[in-house]
Amino acid sequence: MLEHFLRLAGNGRWPMLTQWLQDPTRRFLESARVDDLANNYERLRRLLAPRPGLNELLEVRLTAEWLLTCEPVSPLLTQWLHAIGAPFRWLPRGITNSGGLWSAVPVLLTDAGDHATVRYFIAGRVPGGPPVPLLSPWGEALCDASAREAITAAANFSVAPGFRFHLFPLLAPGTGIAVRGPSLGLPLAMALRQLCANETVFATVAATGELGEKGELKPVSGLKAKGQAALRHHLRHMVYPAANRTPKGVSDLEWIPAADLDEALVLALLAGRNGSGSKRTFARMLVDAEAFVAHCGSVPADWIDWAGETGRLEGIVTQVLADTERLADLARRIERFTDAGRYRQAASVASLVAPAAVASLPETHLESGFRWAIDCLTLANRRGQVTEAVEWDRVGATLTKRAVDTGQTDAVAHYTNIAFVHREQGHYHFTPDLPEILFTLEAGLAQVADARRAMGSAVDKTYGALCGTLAQHYGFCGPEWMAATERYIEKARRAFGGGDVPSRRQDWLRPLNYRCYARLDAGDMAGAQGDLMAYLETSDWDEVMQKVAALDRWQQALLARFLADAGTTEAMETYLDRVAHLVPTVPAVHPWPLWVNNLGRMAQQARQTETAERYYRTALARCRHAGIGPTVQVMALLPLAGLDALGRLDADIVGREINAVRRAAAHLDPGHFRPVFEMGPAPLLTLIRDNPRRLFPFSYR
Repeated sequence: MLEHFLRLAGNGRWPMLTQWLQDPTRRFLESARVDDLANNYERLRRLLAPRPGLNELLEVRLTAEWLLTCEPVSPLLTQWLHAIGAPFRWLPRGITNSGGLWSAVPVLLTDAGDHATVRYFIAGRVPGGPPVPLLSPWGEALCDASAREAITAAANFSVAPGFRFHLFPLLAPGTGIAVRGPSLGLPLAMALRQLCANETVFATVAATGELGEKGELKPVSGLKAKGQAALRHHLRHMVYPAANRTPKGVSDLEWIPAADLDEALVLALLAGRNGSGSKRTFARMLVDAEAFVAHCGSVPADWIDWAGETGRLEGIVTQVLADTERLADLARRIERFTDAGRYRQAASVASLVAPAAVASLPETHLESGFRWAIDCLTLANRRGQVTEAVEWDRVGATLTKRAVDTGQTDAVAHYTNIAFVHREQGHYHFTPDLPEILFTLEAGLAQVADARRAMGSAVDKTYGALCGTLAQHYGFCGPEWMAATERYIEKARRAFGGGDVPSRRQDWLRPLNYRCYARLDAGDMAGAQGDLMAYLETSDWDEVMQKVAALDRWQQALLARFLADAGTTEAMETYLDRVAHLVPTVPAVHPWPLWVNNLGRMAQQARQTETAERYYRTALARCRHAGIGPTVQVMALLPLAGLDALGRLDADIVGREINAVRRAAAHLDPGHFRPVFEMGPAPLLTLIRDNPRRLFPFSYR
């Protein structure tokens, strides 16, 4: 790119050079050779010497590109930047391209002749520290009073705790007023909001609008000219005040009217993600409860989050809570999302109704409210969110007596089962002594299941689910409880039809998963392989490898654990090759972090050191994902132990990660995690490497 700048300067094409310097989408810091970059930069500066304004614009452009560079620049490039000092002349003290997040924001400016141009502001969210001006002093001199007020208003509508904002225009300093009018308030406010959400500006979306005191959008002038300018810069969507009339004659641009800042932000979000078809659906969902229930799985979760956080779904929630059938239907959606591993979607819907609102539902809504509480408790369990689980467990306990009184025995049994998972397995509390209510419940449900079987019903879902939970529980308690594990596995399989009911095939197969893990813990590799093959419904390793791409997450997790524990080198290498393309795409939900960790174990055993390190780091990142809770977060010890075994852990990283594990473990069983609190990092990771079952039994590794 610098070579092109040199050609323009050498030919005296100053207007075009100015235009290119003001366009941050054309990068030149991507040069692989710092020497070439430095030489070309100095040649360009000499050519621009008679034009000091362009030389200053070049420095500002270099500053902008340095800030916008996502990856850390090379040491040589850093040395060069420090040597020329260009970035630091135009920034307040303390601002660097490290630890912040920067975006190039297109703003549309009109002149007196109603001609519009696209110019860019560089907007950043930087870590807290000494105060810095919102707008650079030299940039402030380029803006008239109304533009400066609009920039201040944009910042006032954005909050980023622990961070500060800083902006400057990508224009030549010292050239007088160049930015006029308040219409840049909307694009800058949208950009700062996106930076608060850890996102950068969408490259195809333009916006124009004056912000009112409450975020409402006031009409702007020159809208048609701004649209034409946006098209010239290859922008495809224009967000503008709904108070304006849509211009005619700019048909290649998608015009998106918005009433206020919040609406503008979500519509820009949809447009930037090519959600034009979904926008109409989402608009209906904001006003129609039936449409919301029907389509809540077809729009991104962050759209639902935005609508909930901004109060746009209050009316929908009121309608749902007033209709017991609709509430039950929405609860079923949460259950389906959870079963499919779409935890983010399920959490967005579940967050719309507070636990207290469910606990206080009238008798007419008890059944659907109890179902909602159970489904939310199940979701919290799956995400490892023990704090959320405690809240929904309390709601379930509150509703239990009322549910018993109204004859909802299956629902109460289901809740008791899910609550046990939360209180025991979710907290890593593994003792063979069960609460008396579970013995009583199991005996009562067994009699009911026998009676139903005598009447010709081969399936009892409630009893089968409870027996499956008890089989898991005894598996977690260790190999010495293998007999109890197998007893409840057989009860669960029988309750789900013993293989004779095709519609319950997955329920009948699932206990084989539990038994395979238990046998792996017990060192019974032959028995574990038999269960694995039966669970995958095959008896041949070649067939297993052929169907790898079609396996679900639970099958993948078990297969990876088996191969890491007992597989041949050939089988491990084949599997690693077959699933390599899946690793970047798997979500941070259980059991994928464990799956990736076991890929690391396989790669390590196959002496693929670089691959092993990459997978361990991926597993660590998945365990640290913001959407999961302590139950999964503590599993970070497993990839940490793997990295430690490879010699790829720095002391400062170890300390930070162990402290994060300790914070998570503080929410779980303190006795079980005593080594985490009492041992130093080195012996703790050695313990995990040599005896992982001490902290992570059964299916938790």
